[in-house]
Amino acid sequence: MRVKHFLGITLAVLLALPGLSACGAGASGTAGGTGAAGGAVGGAGAADAAPAAETPVGAEPAGETPAETPPLAYIFNGTPVTLGADAAEIIAAIGEPEDTFEAESCAFAGMDKILYYPGFYINTYPSEGRDYILSVVLTGDSQTPEGVYLGMPKARAAEVFAGALTETGQRLEYTVGDTRLILLAQGDLIADITYYFTAAGGQAD
Repeated sequence: MRVKHFLGITLAVLLALPGLSACGAGASGTAGGTGAAGGAVGGAGAADAAPAAETPVGAEPAGETPAETPPLAYIFNGTPVTLGADAAEIIAAIGEPEDTFEAESCAFAGMDKILYYPGFYINTYPSEGRDYILSVVLTGDSQTPEGVYLGMPKARAAEVFAGALTETGQRLEYTVGDTRLILLAQGDLIADITYYFTAAGGQAD
């Protein structure tokens, strides 16, 4: 396996990752989500009977449990690249990377690694002697399972998630549990797409 020392690229990546405040300015976001729409509960009764109660729009009918939104993940050849998962298990499922880069972590105890695949790369973080998936960054003509791609108009990307994104300037975020999709725009177009594992606590010395 070839190791490339792309120091400039890696520094930019580390600085850009949310939560790595030891490497640079950290970033925080607001969780977003979509509610399930429920139907109205009605019924016909006697003329003097009180009208049946209705389920508010957006609420689940009584007795039904809202469907849980699955964690966000990039899909590669039909396999989810699960954030927070053991990197060795992900590599076993999707194959060896084309290239790798590693350097001493400034946010965790151990080595940070970048695994390069066609159309995306994976940033890993060390914990207790193993590597875990910290983030997935899309490149080239890759797109999210929802169809968001690099170069897509920012307004269209926002429409894809039906108002579930939080927007701060040129930064759009969608959070589900411990997973976050971050879209960065330049002008009116999406220029960066990153999946990030928010539960990765820093272990810097």
